[in-house]
Amino acid sequence: MPDSAVLLAQVQQNPYDLARAGQPQVMVLFENGVAPVLEQITIPLITPWLGLSTLPLPKQVRVPRPAQAVDARAGTILVRTETIADYDAIWERDFQQRLPEIILRTVLMVAAKEAATYAAAEPFRQQANNGKNNAVFGQVAVLLAASAYKYFTNQSDLRTWRSIPAEVQLAQLPRPDDGIVDVGVVGGPVARVAVPIAPVSLIWIRCAVPGQLIVRVVPLVGSYSAPSQASPSETTTNATSTGAS
Repeated sequence: MPDSAVLLAQVQQNPYDLARAGQPQVMVLFENGVAPVLEQITIPLITPWLGLSTLPLPKQVRVPRPAQAVDARAGTILVRTETIADYDAIWERDFQQRLPEIILRTVLMVAAKEAATYAAAEPFRQQANNGKNNAVFGQVAVLLAASAYKYFTNQSDLRTWRSIPAEVQLAQLPRPDDGIVDVGVVGGPVARVAVPIAPVSLIWIRCAVPGQLIVRVVPLVGSYSAPSQASPSETTTNATSTGAS
């Protein structure tokens, strides 16, 4: 994300440099949404020699992100998180790289089943060509059974990680004197967070479904020693609430 103002500011002067100069900082890390899902595309293949077969292929589909960004307010200072990692794009690039291998494995799987179907039906086909009427019924029964088996077993592997966010956003602001920071998605509920006394603190926010946030705040010790009374706190807000503590 070369245009991220937050990252550019951190490159010029990271939060620990500011804290070392007497300006404690608060980092707001926002995990938005969930990873893409995999859906199956089924291509039917019908021939009089092999019956019904299917070619299953996975398709990656993005899940709509539940929020745009997070606003963090401390006194008169208001900042909005910016994207630093687009995991949807990373997943899609990885999927495209693996797709040729997935197609090859699928074609080999389908070809093996078609070969087995042909081997099972071929004796009846030869008997039918030699004039045995009952062989036709045997051939049809084999093709029907094989078609049903292939229809129900030709399935793509749709397993994927769902707990990974669609994107990660970041914002940074000075720690207020009263230690209170109000955070909330743009246009959504607001949570009031008490930031511990530490040179740098992290407010971690997770939004997997619309209108609901999980908020945790922890001190980032680094080369400093956090006060013993500083402890992590957790806040959950719902769409029906106006805030939490």
